[in-house]
Amino acid sequence: MIQELNKQGLSYAREKNWPEALKCLELAIVEDPTNPISYNNLGSVFYRQSQIEQALGQFLKAIELYPNYADAHANAGHCYVLQEKIELAIQHYQISLQLNSDNLSAQHNLGMLLVQKKDFLEAEPHLYYSYQKDPNNETLFHLALIYAGLGRVSEALACYERILEIDQQHENAAHNLATLYLQEKNIEKAYYYYQHTVKINPHNMTAQHMVHALGGEPIAEAPRLYVESLFDQYAESYNTHVKGVLHYHVPQHIRRLLTPFMETLSAQSIGLDLGCGTGLMAPYIQDVIGKLIGVDVSHAMLQVAEQQGGYDILLHNDIIEALKDFESQVHLIVAADVFVYLGQLAPVFEASFRALDKKGLFSFSIEQAGCYPLSSLRGEGLGRSAGGTDESKKIQQNGIELQASGRFTHSLEYIQQLSQITGFSILASEHCVLREDEGAPVNGMVFVLEKPRK
Repeated sequence: MIQELNKQGLSYAREKNWPEALKCLELAIVEDPTNPISYNNLGSVFYRQSQIEQALGQFLKAIELYPNYADAHANAGHCYVLQEKIELAIQHYQISLQLNSDNLSAQHNLGMLLVQKKDFLEAEPHLYYSYQKDPNNETLFHLALIYAGLGRVSEALACYERILEIDQQHENAAHNLATLYLQEKNIEKAYYYYQHTVKINPHNMTAQHMVHALGGEPIAEAPRLYVESLFDQYAESYNTHVKGVLHYHVPQHIRRLLTPFMETLSAQSIGLDLGCGTGLMAPYIQDVIGKLIGVDVSHAMLQVAEQQGGYDILLHNDIIEALKDFESQVHLIVAADVFVYLGQLAPVFEASFRALDKKGLFSFSIEQAGCYPLSSLRGEGLGRSAGGTDESKKIQQNGIELQASGRFTHSLEYIQQLSQITGFSILASEHCVLREDEGAPVNGMVFVLEKPRK
């Protein structure tokens, strides 16, 4: 009788006759409250109606009655995924696969969750199994993410290229392929796939920017959406990466250069940290001013900065727009590792000049023109297919260069000329190593400018 009621209930469920399906399965449970299959089947009917809480309760009851019920563990995992309880989902998928390794949905979902956690080593066998059983571009894409994360670049490239063979409009595969080729210093292929990404989606700001950078096309600044997206993704690991891997020292350099000129600052002074990011600059200037305001386009970076502390106000805004609100009110403006995304600096110099009070200080860093020699990245044979000869692709517009990294560098002469035109006096400047890039020093300069008293 129990078996027949379960069979009828599932038959009604296939027809989406939910009331009759529920009636049969609930009757089966009344007939035998100790049968875990009835609870699992009832949970499946609730699940198919998107009644996740009710479904989960039935699956957990089935597991309580029979702890080795592989399907019930997998089904509980599905519910926890929808409830965004990732650790519980992983736990139940793992138990399910220990009991029955052939459960394809558990293999696939567990692999996807582990990729989400960036646990690539654990994720790889699950998604590899899933792909062998059911080849599809979604699984292949996540396998590529795994291989890239594990440093198995050739396998990641092969996966992305296979995806594009099947679906030439797969934007994320094209974009990631371009980025991997750029990391491998294969500039020709990186340029090709960034171009392909833009053809798929002309609104992809990151790909657009890199097409400009690699193709030698003039551009005034990195698009805001590009910078915002870049740092939103980078926020969680930013501090650890720049300190531990890149050996980033810009805040220290700026503080050292500023120190002899700080007598004009007091507890009533207002400071602006442009492009403040996660707040690495704050500890080096918060002791010499009364009010410190951080400005950044990345909401995720500002969230980290808020947790770190050090700022009285944090503004989610473009730095030029933010500066407009501080006419002759600010006593110190700093911009650490910010101008690499701006290119033309005249607008920020002019806005900073207007925002500063008399005798106000403006301190910033630049990466120096020539610190990323594109010719060393491009290799032979690129020719004019990407916009001209190697030398012509090192864009030099009055001391500004857009590098293959997507970052702008500037010359000392450019800063000197711009300071004079704007009205700033250069109090101090210093050549220094700003950070490292793949183990090599990135050379730059830090400056302290002053708005003269009139």
